[in-house]
Amino acid sequence: MTQSLRLALGIVRALAAHGVRDFVYSPGSRSAPFAYALDACERHLDIRTWIVLDERDAAFFAGGLSRADELATPDFTPAAHEPRPVALIMTSGGAVAEMHAGIAEAHHSHLPLIVVSADRPFEMRSVGASQTTTQAGIFASHVSMTCDIPADTTADRALTARVGRLVAAARGWSATDRGPVHLNVALRDPLAPASAGDVEKILMDEGDPAVSATRFFLCEREPVAWRQVVDPNLRTVMIAGDGAHRDSAAWAERAGIPLLAEPTSGLTGSSAWIPHQQSILSDSDVLSQIEQVIVTGRPTLSRPVSRLLARDDIRIVVVSEHTEWPDVAGRASSVVPSLCDVPLGEGGEWCDCLRERSGYADDALDPEQFSMLTVADLIWRDTGTDVLVLGASNTVRAFDLAIRTPAQASVVSNRGLAGIDGTIATAWGCSANGARVRAVMGDLTFFHDASALALRGGGALSIIVLDDQGGSIFASLEHGQAPQSMYERWFGCAQSVDIESLCRAYGWSYRTAASLDDVAEALALPIDEPSVIHVKLTRDADGMRRILTPSRSQKTSR
Repeated sequence: MTQSLRLALGIVRALAAHGVRDFVYSPGSRSAPFAYALDACERHLDIRTWIVLDERDAAFFAGGLSRADELATPDFTPAAHEPRPVALIMTSGGAVAEMHAGIAEAHHSHLPLIVVSADRPFEMRSVGASQTTTQAGIFASHVSMTCDIPADTTADRALTARVGRLVAAARGWSATDRGPVHLNVALRDPLAPASAGDVEKILMDEGDPAVSATRFFLCEREPVAWRQVVDPNLRTVMIAGDGAHRDSAAWAERAGIPLLAEPTSGLTGSSAWIPHQQSILSDSDVLSQIEQVIVTGRPTLSRPVSRLLARDDIRIVVVSEHTEWPDVAGRASSVVPSLCDVPLGEGGEWCDCLRERSGYADDALDPEQFSMLTVADLIWRDTGTDVLVLGASNTVRAFDLAIRTPAQASVVSNRGLAGIDGTIATAWGCSANGARVRAVMGDLTFFHDASALALRGGGALSIIVLDDQGGSIFASLEHGQAPQSMYERWFGCAQSVDIESLCRAYGWSYRTAASLDDVAEALALPIDEPSVIHVKLTRDADGMRRILTPSRSQKTSR
């Protein structure tokens, strides 16, 4: 068997030995030895392979796949699993560069992806060879470790150990943050076996790869006592963003402090949660009373939260297990990995005050109006979904403004870079364990990842397109004051794409929804096939402003 095939097989076996069960493979010629290796290993090792043609989609699919084990259970008990390590394998050249957006997202979301890029041998680099570029280091700071494997490397115990180091780094061993790593592998011709049974024969001869695997014990960050960092004499709120600590709800409930949580925090099932955080923090009377904030996860959705965390007259405690903790303004008094010994407290008048303020926002939401906010509220309460994936931009913000009941599903959004790319691919990855997934996104987000309609995951996916003809988020910002013609050209960017024809071309079922009743009827259907629900809306920046800053006079008797 050729050296390239031995090397590829050795790397796949080493990854499996160190706990990698999922491989996402994008076809190519230089990466072909890995195809032969994976084909044989699937029959004899505990792995599974997902073939994704588009490398950009492959990276986002792997991100969703990595999250599958950590999604909360339906009764909102904390997830017991960390994100799973996932290996991405692709050919050389532009294929590697196509991965970068998804790898950057995984880096900021702390997802343990192992990028395995096939490369030309050294004699073909920097001499004008086809499909050849500088691949080692191509992901720069978005990977914590890079290893460049020469073409003549022997597939021995030393290689297995080197691969083990990469997997350990991806999982956050020792002082490193969990996140992507890069293994660049030079492969020299020939790239195919001489006969069909060559790879399988070597695999059977070499036995169990776990025998030579290194055991890595991940370091636990010691929690800090509550009273050591939290001043009990200050009026306190907890702000929870994406990736909030799984024990945050328990801390808030025991301490009796109000919890203001983003939709993807996983904490909206807590009894301490108070809805409509943006509306509450837009009230000057409430703001003047806040003296201390505990931040967990990464809040990224609203300017009211950003303004609060930038103030220099309040005390801020950040809970984060990562080196890139959320403290944009540099105001944190303490940063801790976790908390313990939380004293028992009562919410009292302070919690009642915030719940009353939340009620004003409830009354500002007209349940009869057909808008992005009312549709978001309806989808949020859907009981037929296991995982709800929210697109970035206006979609996730609409949910943040509108939701007022505990989520009926696990909620995921790409908040690492908070971009719209890869949302459909991520949703497919989240379905890998057989989950019923509902993905909600704007029309531009849908078009941006249309190629992912060709994918299929382990479960079922239904997409809801909230179509308000372009980038409506800008209408709610200062750019909405620009002249209409300029706004439409530079910010709105409406597309003339026939969504129904696009869906049919990829084999998806399609239906439209022009009212709340239509949406409710569509949500009642089982998620058992790839389907798109096209919700045609008008832009409603004024409606978002009304719920953000509702008047007390809007509050009705209850």
